Amino acid sequence: MVAASFRRMAVARGDGSGSSDGHSGRAWETVEPDIPTTESELAPFEGRFPGVSGSLREHTARGTIVNAAFRVSVAVLLLLRRILVAAFLTPAELGVWGIVLITVITLMFIKNAGISDKFIQQSEKDQEAAFQKAFTIEFLLTAGFVLLAGYVTLVRELVRRELGVEQPFELAA
Repeated sequence: MVAASFRRMAVARGDGSGSSDGHSGRAWETVEPDIPTTESELAPFEGRFPGVSGSLREHTARGTIVNAAFRVSVAVLLLLRRILVAAFLTPAELGVWGIVLITVITLMFIKNAGISDKFIQQSEKDQEAAFQKAFTIEFLLTAGFVLLAGYVTLVRELVRRELGVEQPFELAA
C-alpha cells in the first residue's frame, strides 16, 4: 500500500529561494505523510485492540456495515410508525400528536446535550461512579419530563371535558 502525498502551502525559510506562486514568502511543497504502511511498520500495533480478528481495517469496515444496516432498519421502523399513526388518527388528533412529538423531541435534545457533554468533560478518578451519577441525573430528568407531559395531558383532558368540547382544537376557539 502506498501512502498518498499531498501539497500544502509552506512559508519560505528566508533562504532567498523565492516563491512559485507570485506571493512573497510562500510556496507549495509536496509532503509525504508519516503513516505506517508495511507489515514491519504495522507490527508494533498488533494486539493493540483485543478481540479484533483480522486487520483493523476489516474490523472497521465490518462495523461500518453493521452500523449502516442498523440505522437503515431504525429509519424503516420509524417510517412505518409514522404511516400507522397517520392511518389510525383523525386529522385533529394527528395535529395534537405532532405538537406533542415536537415538544418531546425538543426536550430530549436539550436534556441529552447537557448531560452527555458534561459527562465527557469530567475527569473523576472513579469513572463508574461518574457514569452512574450522569445516568441517574438523565433518568430523573426523563422521568420528570414524562410526568410533566402526563400532567399536561391530564389537565388538558379535564378542561376539555369540563367545557364539554368534543374536538381538542375547539378549546382555542
